[in-house]
Amino acid sequence: MGSDDLPEWAGLLISVMLMAPFLIVLLIYLRHQLRRRTWSRAEATVTGRRTEKSRQGDGSETTTTTVTYAFSDANETDRTGTAVNPSGDPRGGDRLQIMYDPRNPDRSKVVELRRMYLVILAVFFVMFALGVWSVFTSLGTA
Repeated sequence: MGSDDLPEWAGLLISVMLMAPFLIVLLIYLRHQLRRRTWSRAEATVTGRRTEKSRQGDGSETTTTTVTYAFSDANETDRTGTAVNPSGDPRGGDRLQIMYDPRNPDRSKVVELRRMYLVILAVFFVMFALGVWSVFTSLGTA
């Protein structure tokens, strides 16, 4: 190993760090897909909306919108839920598609899979591929 070369363990660590984000996002995506298949769906009505602005340390401003919605489960029991920064900028009276856990209907979520998640998954896949390539490169030169 030359003076400019990284130790083998460092190369493997960098490789694993490149692969980890893809695996995490993939697990989140798979959990979402499992919920889509096993949770019940309902139509909810937006009953409230709160927008808060906060200033960050660098002077930028962040806006957080929290929406409250009401829906009826399969037993016609009225339920409520909240969503933070839902897509589509819903207002009071708007309809949302939600899914809820039939074993615990108080657990609900707005049905959406933002395109952004797929873009992130694609970017992290490239990092994952670089990580796998890096592992094989590190092991091949040992």
